Amino acid sequence: MDIFIQWLIANSLKGTVLIIAVFLVQFVFSKQIPQKWKYLMWLLVAIRLVMPSLLESKSSIFNLKNTWQKKTVNPVQLTIAPPTQAAAIENSFPQTVTAYAAVPETGIKLSTVIFSVWATVSLLLFLYLLRKNSRISALVSKEKTVIASKWLKLLENCKRELKLHIPIQVVETAYVSTPALMGFVRPRILLPEGMQNAMTEPEMKLIFMHELTHLKRGDTIINWIISLIQIIHWFNPFVWLAFAKAREARELACDNDVLSFLEKNKSKKYGLTIIKLLELYCHENRITGMVGILENKKQMKRRIEMIRNHRQGTKRAAVFTLILLLLMGAVFLSEAIDDYAEEKFTSETLGISINPPVAASTDIKCPAYLIATFLLPAQSGFAANVNIIKQSYNLPMAAYDKLSLSQFKSLNAKVLTHELKGNEARYEYMLGDKKLHFYVRAVKQGKSIYCITATALNSSWETQKAALIKSVNSFKVVK
Repeated sequence: MDIFIQWLIANSLKGTVLIIAVFLVQFVFSKQIPQKWKYLMWLLVAIRLVMPSLLESKSSIFNLKNTWQKKTVNPVQLTIAPPTQAAAIENSFPQTVTAYAAVPETGIKLSTVIFSVWATVSLLLFLYLLRKNSRISALVSKEKTVIASKWLKLLENCKRELKLHIPIQVVETAYVSTPALMGFVRPRILLPEGMQNAMTEPEMKLIFMHELTHLKRGDTIINWIISLIQIIHWFNPFVWLAFAKAREARELACDNDVLSFLEKNKSKKYGLTIIKLLELYCHENRITGMVGILENKKQMKRRIEMIRNHRQGTKRAAVFTLILLLLMGAVFLSEAIDDYAEEKFTSETLGISINPPVAASTDIKCPAYLIATFLLPAQSGFAANVNIIKQSYNLPMAAYDKLSLSQFKSLNAKVLTHELKGNEARYEYMLGDKKLHFYVRAVKQGKSIYCITATALNSSWETQKAALIKSVNSFKVVK
């Protein structure tokens, strides 16, 4: 639950950054970017909002966070144990199990409240969306299909021009106020009542071309996807604004595609057909499962101007926009590189080297018998950490491994992974009563054992494990 909330908030914030960037890019390069590419830019936002944190890159804009952290605060703390504690460790049995007390959690967690509110609102919005679409679908399914031969013949001609081969029904119904395409498995073109008599055959052809172009572009499926993403991020007003702009861009892109199929002298006729529809049918369709020719009347002036000034896009504009889109993907869809690998902590006295989970600002020298602990910023009252312990141990590594496993058993720890190879042993385990997750690497060097342990709360392990495990595995004895 905690991991999901962290992912949701992080992706929503990153999506907001991309939304602002898209607005700026489309404002600066408004005339250079073709309409269909503007629509694709908004689809980048949809991808950013739901993508997992997998791809790390130096090109990511989110690396700026690491730069800011380095300049404003040193997030690494080195904790040195007092000599009495260190001496006790020197003479003790192997300390594979490192004891950390997590802050006890009392009452209802804030993350539980946040998740409950988010889930409740999301479920209500989804049920509303489903009910609205199911209702109109049920009503339309009872309507009779258009069987007039001239319209069916016209539809087949339009399908042939667009190279569409799937069966499509035409339904005249009182339940829609403008022409619209509904469904993607069994698509239907819905016409308002009386439209067959109100429109001429050339006008009807342009309407069919528009709705079939939506079908060819997959706009109905995409509309469902962005609506579901909008429900997931219902709390972010930037997402609502972005997807409203995406739907406007979709209609402009569809108009542009239709015009590219028509002869040059037909663009004026197309614009006049839309104006006629606007005069006859004054209501808009607001159904997720439908895409129509009059989606948003507030943008009609812009659509008519685009149709009037329509020009075929040039190859130069397409190449420029493609490069721009790839750059935006590289910068905004990738994640920041974990800072653990940027700098090393090296102790000449201890003879060790390790990449901390976050970059250390200075080298720190400490006596050989002391413990070093690198602390990450605290979450839920606990600071995840990587610590290093040096112990005297004369027995073989197999004996150390056996003793460690017996310790796990006595503590009722749940061992997830266990590996013994040569002079190294690795363990990953959980302590259920303390709600802690550990990853341990024990390295035998001569008559000593170095025990490097990463510790985090179970609730935050998934988001922190990459940096912690890589830090533990980077440990080296440099003597």
